[in-house]
Amino acid sequence: MSSSPPPTSPLKTLLKTFSVLNSTNNDLMGCQKGMSLLGYTAKLVATFLDFYAVPTATTHSIVKGLSDLYGQTLASRYCIRLVNGPFSTFDAIKNDSWSYGPLPASGLEEEALGEYPYTRDSHPYVRSLEKVMPWTMAVYYPAEYVAYAGWFMPGLLHNGSSSPTPGEATPWIRNEKNWFSADHWSALSCIAWMCYVVSDIVVQAERVHRITAILKKLKENKEKGEGEGDGEGDGEGEGEGEGEDKGEDKEKEANDVVQELESNLHSTKLILLRECLFLLPAFAWSFPDFGTNPKISNNTINVLTWIENVVDYFGKCEARGLLGGAAK
Repeated sequence: MSSSPPPTSPLKTLLKTFSVLNSTNNDLMGCQKGMSLLGYTAKLVATFLDFYAVPTATTHSIVKGLSDLYGQTLASRYCIRLVNGPFSTFDAIKNDSWSYGPLPASGLEEEALGEYPYTRDSHPYVRSLEKVMPWTMAVYYPAEYVAYAGWFMPGLLHNGSSSPTPGEATPWIRNEKNWFSADHWSALSCIAWMCYVVSDIVVQAERVHRITAILKKLKENKEKGEGEGDGEGDGEGEGEGEGEDKGEDKEKEANDVVQELESNLHSTKLILLRECLFLLPAFAWSFPDFGTNPKISNNTINVLTWIENVVDYFGKCEARGLLGGAAK
């Protein structure tokens, strides 16, 4: 008779939560995602107060403070990407480290003769996309850095509306015929990012398709095997115990594979959801006039980016054992 595990005290649950959040935030990209969630939450609250709260001096002060907090977290995230982005991109191009690799061995490859989608490896076209994706980031980061420099050092790039005077120290750089504004460079970086997002949507959708097909096939095989087992008579013999042990080991191995595939499917669906949430913001920011003539309303963009941050941040916490996830 199996006994249920002892209940966890609220204090232990709280301590575990803080431990997981600390572990997530100590990771550089996890810290960036935490700051991003903080910033977009501040932006959403500021927008809500600006629209619905009674306009008083206190409300105005709170809205301004929250908007400033959003701006500060945005600048901090730029700095983190300055430090981390180029190195991870170079590693991905050199070592193919962004590719997801084969799925866990399921035993279906020989049975299906490696026919798609019962394969551990991605479709060749999708595999090609995985190799292209780091190159989109090789365009994204340099263009973003130039935009960042143009925004925070306005004297470096022209302002997009006036030609430089002959006496300026950087006439060639500020010459409108030779250079783009910071907003143009930001739009270029977001075009590259949108290419990455679209590519990753295809990669993740294909991965969901393969994992789902394999899990369905494994379930069918298991049901078929159980049906055949029920029709067999009870056998007696010297090797009966040994055969039962092998059967149990095989069943345990099959269950482990199913659990790993289901875990892969869960994480892949989260990534697919995040990329779908990114699609409209990436499109909206791919125009140089995104600040003055937005193609999609800022409120819509703020809600989508906030939801993406919630999904990603708590996905990272779940992967470390919070919210019922298995620590990895």
